[in-house]
Amino acid sequence: MKHFLTGLLLVAGIFASAQTKVIGTTKSVTALTKAVLSSIPGYQTEVLLGDLAGCPHDYSLTPADMKRLSGAKIIVINGGGMEGFLEGVIKRACPNAKIVDASKGILPQPKAGCTNPTHCKHNHSHHNEHILVSPAMTARAIHAIGSQLRAINADNPKVAEQISKNVLQYYQQLQKLSQMYSNFARTVPQGKKRVLIQHSVFEYLLKEAGFEVKGTIFNHDSQEPSASDAAKLIRRIRKEKIFAIIAEPGKNSKMTERIAREAGIPIIYLQATPKNDSPGEFFRIMVRNLAILKKAIK
Repeated sequence: MKHFLTGLLLVAGIFASAQTKVIGTTKSVTALTKAVLSSIPGYQTEVLLGDLAGCPHDYSLTPADMKRLSGAKIIVINGGGMEGFLEGVIKRACPNAKIVDASKGILPQPKAGCTNPTHCKHNHSHHNEHILVSPAMTARAIHAIGSQLRAINADNPKVAEQISKNVLQYYQQLQKLSQMYSNFARTVPQGKKRVLIQHSVFEYLLKEAGFEVKGTIFNHDSQEPSASDAAKLIRRIRKEKIFAIIAEPGKNSKMTERIAREAGIPIIYLQATPKNDSPGEFFRIMVRNLAILKKAIK
């Protein structure tokens, strides 16, 4: 036992001599970050918005959030404008923190002259920033996180090497799952391909699964359609023979239920956000979503 403990201390000394506080903005981002930094001593990885179930577009930071950010050395964001609530905050709470952007190389980056990747006004509305729901997009995101964390640890080859190993391991799992989605996509009947989504969060996942996303019920500010817009949607569903509405559990909407009921189509509930920031739970929700879609088309 004495030799074992001595070995552990030596390994810890190789990797890091002090705790480095890492903050992931959402549970999904934090789960990926934990996967990348798995088994590497010296990192304290926490989630900023652990109690948030949905999108943080209109979120306002609380004093507790500011306290959590304080002292962070690395902040990992989804990017693409999702973290507009961080604009101007990082300079006050943790001015020396390095930003790791999961969307780097995947989504358009901030415009020339903008040095803040959290700027919602530069990134928002030109694309869909919900990349951490689809296995294929998530596989690209873990590479983005890994490459940036390797760069941060360029002076510590042991850490950089372990990051590469961790990224490869999780990436391979995601690739296998993505292949399962692709295999499923070939089985979706033509008459069941067309769907509406309650929110744009599922767009990448559904396309990967072989569905055709024909529109969104909520706008980007999560506002329900008016009665007249709902009537138009119902007519469109009937005309285009849309198969189903895809929604999130817990995002109950009487208008969504009314549209589905009057149009005579089902609502299929998928999960976009893991219950916690565990890498295993994050992976399992993508597995469960595929199982739900398989059952839905039978």
